[in-house]
Amino acid sequence: MTTTDEQSAPIIVPDRAGQSDARSAVTARFLGRIIQSIAAPLYVIDRSHAILFWNSALAQLTGKSSFQMTGTKLHWSVFHTRQKQLLADLIIDGACPASDRAYPQVVRHADGTLQTEGWYDDVGGKRRYLLFEARPITDDGNTVVAAVETIQDITERKQAQEVMDGQRRFFQGILESIPNPVSYKDLSHAYLGCNRAFSEFFGRSEEEIIGKMISDVVAPEYAVGSTEADRRVLESGSSYKYETTLPRGDGQLRSVLVTKAPFSLLNGELGGTVGTFVDITEQRFLDEQVKEAKREWEETLDCLKDFVILTDELHRVRRCNRLLCDMTGKGFDEVLNEDWRDLLPDAGFEALSFNGVSGELVHAASKRYYGLNIYSMTETENERVTGYVISLNDMTELRAMNEELKRTAQELNEAQRAVYQQEKLASIGQLAAGVAHEINNPMGFISSNLTTLGKYLDKLRAFETAMIGLMERDGNSETLGELKELRRNMKIDYILGDIQGLLEESHEGAERVRRIVQDLKSFSRVDEAECKPTCINDCLTSTLNMVRNEIKYVAEVELDVAPDLPLLHCYPQQLNQVFMNLLVNAAHAITERGVIGIRTFRDGDDVVIQVRDTGKGIAPEHLTRVFEPFFTTKEVGKGTGLGLSISYDIVKKHGGRIEVESAVGVGSTFTIHLPLGYLAETV
Repeated sequence: MTTTDEQSAPIIVPDRAGQSDARSAVTARFLGRIIQSIAAPLYVIDRSHAILFWNSALAQLTGKSSFQMTGTKLHWSVFHTRQKQLLADLIIDGACPASDRAYPQVVRHADGTLQTEGWYDDVGGKRRYLLFEARPITDDGNTVVAAVETIQDITERKQAQEVMDGQRRFFQGILESIPNPVSYKDLSHAYLGCNRAFSEFFGRSEEEIIGKMISDVVAPEYAVGSTEADRRVLESGSSYKYETTLPRGDGQLRSVLVTKAPFSLLNGELGGTVGTFVDITEQRFLDEQVKEAKREWEETLDCLKDFVILTDELHRVRRCNRLLCDMTGKGFDEVLNEDWRDLLPDAGFEALSFNGVSGELVHAASKRYYGLNIYSMTETENERVTGYVISLNDMTELRAMNEELKRTAQELNEAQRAVYQQEKLASIGQLAAGVAHEINNPMGFISSNLTTLGKYLDKLRAFETAMIGLMERDGNSETLGELKELRRNMKIDYILGDIQGLLEESHEGAERVRRIVQDLKSFSRVDEAECKPTCINDCLTSTLNMVRNEIKYVAEVELDVAPDLPLLHCYPQQLNQVFMNLLVNAAHAITERGVIGIRTFRDGDDVVIQVRDTGKGIAPEHLTRVFEPFFTTKEVGKGTGLGLSISYDIVKKHGGRIEVESAVGVGSTFTIHLPLGYLAETV
């Protein structure tokens, strides 16, 4: 029977035996209105697969009206380009292998309901993701007489799900790229997810972790700390870092550094915690080894009787042994980052000598002498200085035992200008010593033979006297007369007297030769005298030549020396050192090209030397300190602070004085007064 609904769409309903046409029409219209009012798109087919109902929601979804579709078998055409059974068709036809192949993803329920879903390229002019659900319609005998199929457009939900799935895969990909174990939990501390590193560390699959508690993954004694950390993070809303011990999947305990933080959901609400940890077992083992090595190193250094100081490139203390703390009366934290060049003077150390890398200090209170050595630590690639090692060796006893040797060495060092002459004298002395040795040997024979001849002469005289005496007493007078005549003619008395004179002269000559040999031996020693009359102008000229390369790029030199300057009795080599310090300091003080002036003149009984520069000058508060040991206004690495201190000592030991005048931005002038009446002493 055919009737028409309120929208003039035809409705086909099965005939019912014994049912009046009027009643059937009413029933059909009522049923049609019900189906049309259902918000979900649906259609109904009969046993012949003809469409009985096609509601307005489905018409809106597909663009095909109920009028177009009712009574046809074209319900497949709105979803497929080629004819293909829909789920309702499968219910009418019953299960068969063909239907299983057509819908391999179909879900079959016990009540006969079928479900499937998927993407459809052109449904109502759009690509849609649809959820199909078909149910059988049976008569009173439970025979399938029709099938109803509902279609839900879940495109937006599917797209959102795909976006979420993509984000989830992206997030998981990030997690998997992290080499350290990472996991995240919900507010009840159950695992929501983790990366492969986390699973591999505990030797469990992802399925054995997701949805589980930490106590399901590790033993309870290891789980308590993790749960407490989760609570702390959730309550504070901030990250938390701590160290603990966790068992690996193979049972081995590992030291780990754990970091946990809260995370929020898309709606801004707190979602749970995310955590990661780093296996620091090897690092802790190495840390312990380093601590042990450090302890042994410190104990070794503390056993030394010498100072050992390690500094950075700016001479700030980084490490030291206990002796420095004891001597300064400060703790290690107090000397840390302090400049060792300030610590030593404050502790009572005074510099006796220093050449930039080594020297000698004295501790005034204890009267102990120390040898100072500075060793540079450099990078292999660029030889940049990264720090220094400073050692102070107690040299008190050695210094006392070798005082004479040290004075000799100091004198030799200060007599560099005489080295060449000394070498020549040494060579001549060696030659003289050899000659003296060669003369001494034959002179020994000569002296010995002369002594023996003297003894023989005395015996001959005694014999001759005895013989004449016997002849006068017992001999023939005639023979005696002849003998006396022969003696007189041969001048025996004269000869004997002359022989004695010759022997005495020979002895005197031999003695003179002995003294000459002795003088030659004395001459073979090198003359070490250094203090001598010196022309100060010559000293300045020679020193200027030595440092000209340091000066020529920054300053012009104005030389004004008195031509009639008298000679000064001094140690020229030491004064050369003073002049060199002043000239180099003047060059360093000039930042742009300037002038260095050198002047000498006589002032009464003094010889005066002035060195001036047009450099940056010295601040007034520093003028009183420029001659202090270790004090310097130069940049780090440009000076030791000992040059002017040493110069001051040398001038003072020559009986003179050194003065300084300076103005910031104008320059400085150093003036030296040296007395002409200076008497040389050991300096």
